[in-house]
Amino acid sequence: MNSRHGAISLTLLIFLSASCSGDDNNTSTVDMPPAADMTLDKSDMPTTQDMKEDVTADMREDAEPDMRVDTPDMREEVEPDMKPVEEDMSMPPTGDRPLAGFGEITGACDELDTELDSPEAYFIQNTLDFGMDAYDMGDKEKLSADAQAILDAGNAGGSSLISETFAFEILYRCEGAKLLATETEVMYHNPMGKITDLLVEIDGKKVGVSVVRAFVFPFDDPYPYSEAERILTKKLEGINESTANVKEEDRWVKQILSVAAYSEQHAVELRAAFDAASEELKTDTILYVTVMEGEDRPIFFNED
Repeated sequence: MNSRHGAISLTLLIFLSASCSGDDNNTSTVDMPPAADMTLDKSDMPTTQDMKEDVTADMREDAEPDMRVDTPDMREEVEPDMKPVEEDMSMPPTGDRPLAGFGEITGACDELDTELDSPEAYFIQNTLDFGMDAYDMGDKEKLSADAQAILDAGNAGGSSLISETFAFEILYRCEGAKLLATETEVMYHNPMGKITDLLVEIDGKKVGVSVVRAFVFPFDDPYPYSEAERILTKKLEGINESTANVKEEDRWVKQILSVAAYSEQHAVELRAAFDAASEELKTDTILYVTVMEGEDRPIFFNED
């Protein structure tokens, strides 16, 4: 290549480069700010902490009206139900009676109230059904703590400990009785005089309990009125004597004559004999007859 052709080629190359550059930018000049104007002022920008506080405040304002817990009002509503109950564990439990226990009690129950303050005589009858389960000492834990204490203490003689135990158990389950003293613990002026079988508390009042069983041999023979009259007269006379004999510290307001009757027919004769008894004989006494049903032989096995 000669020098002329080289100069022409160089001139063409410069011309073409300038033309292409102008087409791409659509302008031949660009107004760019100085480098100093592009620098960001960081002091005007919010910090991460500022943004966090703003977001938290917004969330609190939105949430607090729905999430607020009014503690005093809630305490007033909740505390009465949550307050622990201070219960006297020495007292029989309250609730629907008869209470659960060994054997099913039906008939009159939870009857004693104003009767304890009245000098009149009263008659009450219910039923205790053992079903197919005769009581034995393996069932002791199924009785109330006071009934177990009666079994452990024994009695002053005779063979009626089981009937005395269930006489109390019925009064416990039906009337809320609490044991105060067993037969040998009650205080008398004359220790050799007539005594009662138990001293209990019902509705805050001291009550004496005398126990007897009503049956004849053979067991299924009819129970004669004469026998009902005989046994009631004997026990009511003893109640009057023990009431006069008891010392002041154990004095009861009334006595209960608790009778374990072998059948409903026995209860009918007992009621008739009690109604016919003189007011002087039966005064201040409640005749509490329980008809025994089911496997009740342990109650009647030995005669008084």
